[in-house]
Amino acid sequence: LAVRGYLKIEQTRPKSFLKSARYKLTKLKPSDGLARYESTLFNALFTEGDAVELQELDRTAMAAATASVHKELKRRLTTLGYYSDSKQLKGIWEKVVQGGRLTEEGAKAWAQVAGLKLYLSVAEKDRLKFTDAPERTPERFNKLLPYAIALGVEKEWAKQFEGIDVEQSTSWYKI
Repeated sequence: LAVRGYLKIEQTRPKSFLKSARYKLTKLKPSDGLARYESTLFNALFTEGDAVELQELDRTAMAAATASVHKELKRRLTTLGYYSDSKQLKGIWEKVVQGGRLTEEGAKAWAQVAGLKLYLSVAEKDRLKFTDAPERTPERFNKLLPYAIALGVEKEWAKQFEGIDVEQSTSWYKI
């Protein structure tokens, strides 16, 4: 949502030895044009106004919103063919995937996610072995940063761009 211009993320207190980092979200535009699950989350974040400190969010309301988002996403992924309603998937894929509910198409998609995670976290010295490695630009950093965060490899991703000024291309996130 931040990358798409709906909100801005600002670190209001850095992480220290005894204290966790604090963040503020600022609403930049209404939720028009968002998917239903995105609107649910977005509207739950901004029930009290156009800015919110994450630690001040109503945990009960956010838990309800995230449960709703999870249910809607699962329904959408099932409709797209990544998950099966049937608990009886046959063949090798039921051995490959947890619980046997992921379809073959879903397993292929998860393999692509695993490949992206590897790409985002691989050390630059290893990347130089690839002849077709993409150029390290602030725009590339910004484009893939949300995925790195979601996959838990944001530190590795940021390290690959040390020495490059990425701040201007990352207007949705401020430290």
